[in-house]
Amino acid sequence: MINVRDDDNEEDDDDDDDDDDDDDDDDDDDDDGGGGDGDDENELNKKEGTRKKERQREAEKETVVVVVVVVVVVVVVVVVVVVVVVAVAAAATAAATVVMVTVAVQVVVVLVVVVVVVVVVVVVVVVVVVVVVVVIFLMKQRLYFVYKMLVH
Repeated sequence: MINVRDDDNEEDDDDDDDDDDDDDDDDDDDDDGGGGDGDDENELNKKEGTRKKERQREAEKETVVVVVVVVVVVVVVVVVVVVVVVAVAAAATAAATVVMVTVAVQVVVVLVVVVVVVVVVVVVVVVVVVVVVVVIFLMKQRLYFVYKMLVH
């Protein structure tokens, strides 16, 4: 009887193995479901990556806009300064001619005016560059409220 039972037990073991195989198949199905969860996580990660890329693009666009604005401002300032220098030099020359001072005095007056205007232009350009650097830094730090306060 014991032998028969052992045979039965062996058969039961075989049946258990078959059941285990069935369980393994069920586990595989569960793994597929788990894979679905992994897919969901992958989709979430992709969405986060997409959001990050969109934020980077927006930041790059904002940076480009700021740089373009700065370049335009610098060009306008330089043009205005050149026009002012030419106008002041012409006025100084005309005034010196009316007063009948020597050519040497006229040249000195024009040079002084030009130097003063160039110094003013350099100071303005430096201030504009510093403001742009600060604005770009604030944008990088995502301090949009400060950025918007400065811009708007």
